[in-house]
Amino acid sequence: MDLSIIIVNYNVKEFLQNCLVSIERASRNLDVETIVIDNASEDGSREMLRERFPEVELIASETNLGFGKANNVGLARARGDYLLVLNPDTILGEETLDEMIGFMRETPEAGMAGCKALNSDGSFQLSCRRGFPGPWASFTKLTGLAALFPKSKLFAKYNLTYLDENGTYEVDALAGSFIMLPRSTYEKVGGFDERFFMYGEDLDWCHRAKQAGYQVWYTARTRFIHYKGESSKKSDFVETRVFYDAMRLFVEKHYAASFVAVPTLKLAIFLKETAVRLHRSRLRWAPAIIDAALFNGVLYVASSEYAKRQPAWDGFPEGTEPVVYTVPLALQLLVNLAVKVYQKRWVSTLRAAAASAIGFLVLSTITYFFKEWAFSRAAVLLTYVGFGVAAVGWRALYSVFVQYRRNPHYRRRNAVVVGSDESARAVAEKLDGQTASRYRVVGLVSDTRRDVGRKRGAFEVLGSVENLRRLVAERNVGEIVFPPGDLAFEEMMKIVSNLQGEDVEFRVAGRNLDFVVGKASVALLDDLPLVELSYNISKPVNRLVKRLVDLALALPVLIFVYPLLYFWNRLSRAEPEWRRFFLDAPNIVSGKKSVVGPKDAARVPGLYLGKPGATGLWRLEPERDGEKLDVYYARRQNVWLDFEIIGKTVASFLATPREPKNNYGENDTRL
Repeated sequence: MDLSIIIVNYNVKEFLQNCLVSIERASRNLDVETIVIDNASEDGSREMLRERFPEVELIASETNLGFGKANNVGLARARGDYLLVLNPDTILGEETLDEMIGFMRETPEAGMAGCKALNSDGSFQLSCRRGFPGPWASFTKLTGLAALFPKSKLFAKYNLTYLDENGTYEVDALAGSFIMLPRSTYEKVGGFDERFFMYGEDLDWCHRAKQAGYQVWYTARTRFIHYKGESSKKSDFVETRVFYDAMRLFVEKHYAASFVAVPTLKLAIFLKETAVRLHRSRLRWAPAIIDAALFNGVLYVASSEYAKRQPAWDGFPEGTEPVVYTVPLALQLLVNLAVKVYQKRWVSTLRAAAASAIGFLVLSTITYFFKEWAFSRAAVLLTYVGFGVAAVGWRALYSVFVQYRRNPHYRRRNAVVVGSDESARAVAEKLDGQTASRYRVVGLVSDTRRDVGRKRGAFEVLGSVENLRRLVAERNVGEIVFPPGDLAFEEMMKIVSNLQGEDVEFRVAGRNLDFVVGKASVALLDDLPLVELSYNISKPVNRLVKRLVDLALALPVLIFVYPLLYFWNRLSRAEPEWRRFFLDAPNIVSGKKSVVGPKDAARVPGLYLGKPGATGLWRLEPERDGEKLDVYYARRQNVWLDFEIIGKTVASFLATPREPKNNYGENDTRL
């Protein structure tokens, strides 16, 4: 047998399917076996493999073994003369396997080899060949010298950016997404070190191969596409911690003999990990800084103006300013943190208003017990009124002028589908029918100029592959979709490579036209797999809080407003929407309904999406698909989203009718 391909899969069914299709095309001239080790996936990967790829050997693990250990299971089972460790989120060219086996036979000194990897946007993936993270390479990487001098052999040893990406040469290490080796190398070096759960095991494997006397080579004579990181997105481990733990293990294993290298590298790893954690933190520092400046600014103006208008008060006593301008601010920022004002949805005006009100109550309570610091209740009240308006105001302006303009429904970029046959037309129709998509399909691109100008259903063939770069510029194309069909993967990769540097995303449709995969997402083209999703609405805490809020809002309406509206309704011929909304109070108090919820609880049989609501997204966005709106709400339900929907419902009753708009955040339109 020529080649054994070992793939470790974890919850990336759609990527794996496209990878296996590309392997089928790339192995037509070879005797190849493919072994997939599934690390306890829950996305239907195993069922898909058994149904669509029965020839693939499936090893189903009931636990997540990690990358290295799972690969070792496959390597031990492999029978080929050459072995290929391959990631599932890759796509091979038709000639990739032939070229790599040919290269290995022509280069007997190569114990391991990899080829050129492209990102989904066509750019070169630096990590596919790299240097070992020694003290100097790590120092230049950490300090930015490598980025400042990318062509310097002295400073760019980590990512080897001084080497031509289109060349062929010996390197220190390869990425685990694609490593080919002869069976003799595996028999001498062994498999991966299973202490590396994920990350670092490829560096260690290459290091051990070199210690055994083998060379590690990189060649650009062929290439593949790597979507990078898709499995880790689906993992339940903390990616940052696992990555840097792997780096520490690598240092301890291979640099332990150096008294200087180990502490130096561990310090560099700690500093880099800290910087990454701060960068990835959900806390938004800029809004906190803005709020802090606004709070103390309003406090200064309020106290100064109040002192001018009240001669009996001379302002804060001398020497108290340091406390006055730090303690209340610190209390308010702590309240903001507790109310999650600075979390992912920090532009929520309702959350900012609630935090201001809570902060006022907290500060007033504290000064009640520390009367020596209760200088002026009026100054405190003016400060919080002014701060509440300012905190809510700047967020509202941001939402209107910045976030809303980033909303995909405000300015959708154009997409084209490569192909002019029926499958291309079908993909275009399905993509164009997605209301939550950030793109709209403007036409097709053919592989021949003869089709330009022709119609395929509702879509025109706008151009050919040859003039695709010009078409991207002229039509503001932001996405290119490849349907299944006759287009060779090698041709597809040529298109990706030729458009390198353009602001374009590339996606590949599945064989059955039921999904497309891209750089950062899998988009289903048919019905959502509802039963596989997790919903906030089902969490016991959310249900309890929701019920308490329902009672707190509906009971006063039932006692003080409902009787009047009931008799008004009996005497009036018309029943406007706002009146029906308030007349639902008895149903809400009794538990039959909720203030906010789906329009119909039985819309999706067997799936709890909440009690029917007196209002909901279905009322604010009646033109959208009701089922998807209900699912969207159930998945993201929380008390703050409920308050936003209630506020917008009341506002819609007071405003003149207009087309509903969605302002739930720049990513929240994806149902």
